[in-house]
Amino acid sequence: MLKPVIEFDYRGLPVYNIMAALGLLAALTVLLRREKALKIQADIEEKINTAAIAGCILALVCANAANWFLFYPESFRRPLPERITSSGISFYYGMFGFLASFALILRLLKLDYKLWINEAIPPLLIFHALGRVGCSLAGCCYGRELTPPVNILGISLRMFPAREIESICLFVMFFIFRFKLKRHRLPFYLLCYSVIRFALEFGRGDSRGVFLIRALSPAQTTSILVWVALGVWLALCAARSTRVKREVR
Repeated sequence: MLKPVIEFDYRGLPVYNIMAALGLLAALTVLLRREKALKIQADIEEKINTAAIAGCILALVCANAANWFLFYPESFRRPLPERITSSGISFYYGMFGFLASFALILRLLKLDYKLWINEAIPPLLIFHALGRVGCSLAGCCYGRELTPPVNILGISLRMFPAREIESICLFVMFFIFRFKLKRHRLPFYLLCYSVIRFALEFGRGDSRGVFLIRALSPAQTTSILVWVALGVWLALCAARSTRVKREVR
């Protein structure tokens, strides 16, 4: 059951798709402006943009296909077109798909993939933030029913505003990562988003399936896996730093 934040007749318009398209346009605009600021050569810029567009396409495939295997295995009983339309999308795995494919394509093109993964985080954030606005308007990803409703500043909340809080957090993160945090954006992004998502999932009211841990939502389990991966990465960085210091001595 869809529960939009505003009951409005969109006259058949796919409002979520419209917001996702606006998010994609905003993300590409941010990326292009950054390329201009860095004075990237035209041929290099074309390769980066091609890699980004290819990454977006593969991200959409991953976001949908992940739900087949991880959350809705019963979808394999359905024809492929119905499986695609009924399984929805998972942002987490779409994000992983984009970052992995974008980095791989850049590396194959012999470009500095670490630099451009770092630069891809603000565009990713603005896309996600506008996409969550689309969730609010379309009625998906809604929060738990509040009984009784909570009154805040004269507004009666019937549902926990999980998607709205997430959207606000993503907009704030976008401005911080775009204008303040210039380095090591990927690990900070993964840490910040995984913590926010883990907490907000307790307020979600829609059905999202099961992944590994039945007591947690799939996104919460994925957040834990992200924390483990970040912990391993930090341990490897610390070990490498220690080894370099010993070699210098």
